[in-house]
Amino acid sequence: MVNATSLDVAVVGAGFVGSLVAIKAAELGLSVRAFDLQAEYPPRFRAEKLETDQYEGLERLGLIDLVEPRGSPLVDQVVVFRGKTRKVVRCTKHRGMDYQATVNRLRAHLKTLAPLSIGPISKVEDTRQGTRITDAEGDAWTARLAVTATGASAFMRNALALKPPAPGTMISTSIGFFVRPETSGDFCMEAFNAYPSRFVPGLQYATFFPVGNETRVNVFTCWPPAGSEARAFRRDPIASLRRYFPVLDDAVGPMALSSTPQLVTTEYYRQNTDHLTSTVLVGDEYQSVSPATGMGISKCVTDAEVLTGLLPQLVKDPSARLDLSAFYNDPRKQVVDEKAHSSWAWSNNVSTDRSMGMRFKIAKQSLKGMLVQ
Repeated sequence: MVNATSLDVAVVGAGFVGSLVAIKAAELGLSVRAFDLQAEYPPRFRAEKLETDQYEGLERLGLIDLVEPRGSPLVDQVVVFRGKTRKVVRCTKHRGMDYQATVNRLRAHLKTLAPLSIGPISKVEDTRQGTRITDAEGDAWTARLAVTATGASAFMRNALALKPPAPGTMISTSIGFFVRPETSGDFCMEAFNAYPSRFVPGLQYATFFPVGNETRVNVFTCWPPAGSEARAFRRDPIASLRRYFPVLDDAVGPMALSSTPQLVTTEYYRQNTDHLTSTVLVGDEYQSVSPATGMGISKCVTDAEVLTGLLPQLVKDPSARLDLSAFYNDPRKQVVDEKAHSSWAWSNNVSTDRSMGMRFKIAKQSLKGMLVQ
């Protein structure tokens, strides 16, 4: 072993939520070190829109200036197509975001405040004396609090003795890509959602919104990723759009593909953390979120708010340890976690159950304005 260093806070995974927590901890004057495998966050299909509640949370954290995607237009309405009908949904603050650029901007700021170690970790040990992190070179750090935000990597699951999720409980498969008008000019509306013109088992909806000067399309489903429907959509997204959403050609004009399609599949899980004493799980590390619900960033921002609100205890008492249950049992966190779960279950049920009972529930919820838009 080369050395062993004490830290107040160690953050494993410098993605969106990990960077938020590390920045706020460092701003409080705590000794912080972040760890990540890669120097730059890679291009991945993650969140690609910043919405009102997320704006408000980031403003409370004092980090909106680092996150706000100013290169994208501020959207104040979304046109929703259901078959041949259309409805205008008003928005307070919606902006498309480049997730990769956003995380790398957060990382750049983090590195002005605290060290960011790049490379693999060989061991993580959660003990009553703190969490001990050892890197591949044998250097070790012991933290009063370790925050893990790796998106539930297999390594972290094994290191922290987390049980694997039960297979097949709920699944989300999303296909994302960029489009442009087939002819010159712009689309006649900035942001719009489309629901399939007929019931297609597992198909939820498609959303179109501006990211910078491009138009991003995300198609949300609960199809199996290796199934014929998902493979067909990934192989020829434009043909699939025309097949399932024929209203779009007439409503907004024909479109052409302008990027390689990405496909991401997520299974639902919520980790049991009762055995951990000094390591806290945030974001997707603790509970997965369906992209169809639009709640991924909401969950990350809420976790960051709740956890960083507890960190002054570590500042006040240099020997203090956090009561981790205060984080997991915080009402704000529990509300967002449960909403993410129930919204996922609802969106999957709506797209797979064609019974009269479900039709009645859909009509009832639609009147309440609770359908995913």
